[in-house]
Amino acid sequence: MRFSIHNAGLRRLRPEVLAATLALATLPAILPGHAGAATRSHTATGTLTIAIGSQPQSLDPSKDDNGDGLFAAELLYEPLINETANGGFAPGLASSWKYIGSGNKAFEMTIRQGVKFSDGEPVNAAAVVAGLEYNAKGSGPAASNFTGVSVKATGPYTVLVTTKVPNPEFPLTFAQRSLSGDIVCPKALANAASLASAPCGAGPYVLDSSATVIGSKYVFTPNPNYYDAARIHYSQITLSVIGSPTSALNALKTGQVQVISPLDTSIQQYAPAKAAGLNVDVLGATHFLPVWIMDRNGKTVPALGNVMVRQALNYALNRAAIARVAYGVLGAPDDQPATPGWDGYNPSLANYYTYNPTKAKALLKAAGYAKGFSFKILYITSQVPASLGLQAMAQEWAAIGVKAILVPESGFPPFSAAQTTLKYSGFELDWGSGDILGYANLLWFAQTGANAFNATSPAAFKLYNEAISAPTSQVYRKFQAVGAYMTKNAYQVVAALGKSFVLATNGVKGLPTPGSALPAGFNVVDIYGG
Repeated sequence: MRFSIHNAGLRRLRPEVLAATLALATLPAILPGHAGAATRSHTATGTLTIAIGSQPQSLDPSKDDNGDGLFAAELLYEPLINETANGGFAPGLASSWKYIGSGNKAFEMTIRQGVKFSDGEPVNAAAVVAGLEYNAKGSGPAASNFTGVSVKATGPYTVLVTTKVPNPEFPLTFAQRSLSGDIVCPKALANAASLASAPCGAGPYVLDSSATVIGSKYVFTPNPNYYDAARIHYSQITLSVIGSPTSALNALKTGQVQVISPLDTSIQQYAPAKAAGLNVDVLGATHFLPVWIMDRNGKTVPALGNVMVRQALNYALNRAAIARVAYGVLGAPDDQPATPGWDGYNPSLANYYTYNPTKAKALLKAAGYAKGFSFKILYITSQVPASLGLQAMAQEWAAIGVKAILVPESGFPPFSAAQTTLKYSGFELDWGSGDILGYANLLWFAQTGANAFNATSPAAFKLYNEAISAPTSQVYRKFQAVGAYMTKNAYQVVAALGKSFVLATNGVKGLPTPGSALPAGFNVVDIYGG
């Protein structure tokens, strides 16, 4: 899953970036594509290979995942709006945007003129509308952003987005991490099944199908029609799928790859990489370790429908120990579905769930489950820190009589398919930090693949609606209330947070600023040098 600019949509998380965001909003002339693009130019020579832990779910943005799949999407599809490394937003295919009226229900975008898709067809309002309508029907996370949303062209280069459900952060919705604003070539939509192997967009690169091996390596070459040549830094970029952290680190040491993304590094690589003299770029608290409890109504496992049981799962955890297992020296306890600085995080709830197995057992007994119960949790094996943390969580639960049956999947495609089957009461992923709006629908409200149980409550939905329809100045505080509700009612079990790090060979630039906790700080298009 990782929000805004332009008057009615100023970003509310991280006040320290607000001044920089406002400055960007007033200087569209120097932002032809992305922050800094007009002031730095690099010749498109040389190659870059990035190690990723799992194959993209699809090269079709409507079906793609925004984990490792995001990197291919960033290369192939120019989003309508670019989320920048400093927490603001800059023009993409949309040159400007604004909310109309009050209530966060009408959002207008002006589409950049003179831009072409990789097949040579023009980008205009009609093409954008067709692309958005296509993404709304997809099976990936992009579709969850279109609940109650309608789009229409109001001119050759203007698009109006209206929604029944208020959305105060449409710039995030149409930025790269959400995938929703990635626009497919209109002609390709006539044979959409081909997008999985023959994608077509308006991004800086195109897929080299002859060199690509789906599921193993994805090779990209420059898009000759891309409107901002200064953002094309390499003659070839390869995403190499390497599931083993040890193998990925060895590939970096030998120069077979130049970068390992922050999604795919693990604490086991940290000390060896530093000892080898590689570039170890330590970021902020960019992710956390949750088990999302999806069967919250107890449809298949009645115990999970009881809030006392879910709270017991939280009290049973020694979070400090689990943080060390998962993230080593870069980990710390966390019990909220967010990390500090984001709008779902409430400082007053830090350490809300203390380590108290005795209380956990008492809650189970009061709920009628003194002898415990069992439930299944789906996870991805290539996410090594998360896998280790999950195993530690399962051991803690076993101590209070709860059996967590851990079901592994090798990557996002089989994982996502399994989520829809209702066989698994929860799932675990190493979750990137971000505003709650970016994943609230996906997990708690929309009836999507991730939320196949469609479990929610009127009280939670009321808080959420108050947040999304609030004036800009109140949204941050309102979303804190949403996060607090999810924490107190144990919609999830969060065990730890971790600082991310990027590994790279010396000379690679364009990586996130050390200490940054902004997920958009790692954008493969921004990397250069090496």
